[in-house]
Amino acid sequence: VLIGRRHNGTVQSIAAQPTGNMVASGGWDHLIHLWSTSKLGSGIVMIGGTVTDPGFVDPDDDDVQQAHTRKRRKGADFEEVELRSSLAVYTGSGAVVNALAWPEEALLFSAGADHCVRQWDVATAKNVNTMVGSKVINAIAPQPNQNTVASAEFDGAVRLYDCRIEAVKSVVAVLKCHTGPCMDLAWNPANEHQLVTVAVEDVGRTSNASGCKQWDVRSPKIPLFRLPKTPLAEQTDESAVDDDERMLAVAWSKGQVAFGGASGQLYTCNL
Repeated sequence: VLIGRRHNGTVQSIAAQPTGNMVASGGWDHLIHLWSTSKLGSGIVMIGGTVTDPGFVDPDDDDVQQAHTRKRRKGADFEEVELRSSLAVYTGSGAVVNALAWPEEALLFSAGADHCVRQWDVATAKNVNTMVGSKVINAIAPQPNQNTVASAEFDGAVRLYDCRIEAVKSVVAVLKCHTGPCMDLAWNPANEHQLVTVAVEDVGRTSNASGCKQWDVRSPKIPLFRLPKTPLAEQTDESAVDDDERMLAVAWSKGQVAFGGASGQLYTCNL
């Protein structure tokens, strides 16, 4: 087990490079660290990062020797090797880094409490675009095959940012999704126009509150469904999931949506 100890505070978000060679972590210290996932020499050199010597990235002989001599945790059948440093440190985030997304090998997105979605060039560790929103961002998801990033925000909305445009003009659409903070979202892998959102819904504000909704971003004013999947014309108060509508996480894979929240239950729905 490789352990990186470079954040000065809580690790809030993690994303893996599509190739699986690196992992990014974002924290309460406003920093993003890149880590090698290999126990062998990766040969990766970050041009613009804080650390450019890959010898610092992967465990050297001293690291491995310490792992052999260190007492193992009770019941553990693995060795812990502490990484002396990360591949690179990305600075510039103005607040807690709540969300990371790594859709392509050379492209990383981050977002958080500074109301911004930032686009990073992995090879140079540079912030190449900052897209400015208006609320705290809890989660992000790049739209498949598009130049758009969707964000789940504290005011209950999902905002779509065009990565080709900088600053405040980058917000190209707003979905008024929920009455409480939107916590997570996921794109349909089979349809680049559809996504699902989950939220800590305020059920007292509307009878149509639902902690999980399906959307088509081409029609942002009204959701396609409240999940479990019920056509809008047939929806009743009993159609929604009985969980105080406090949904926190969602994933969409191969025609099935999985989501869960404060009740400790996992729900799945075939779409």
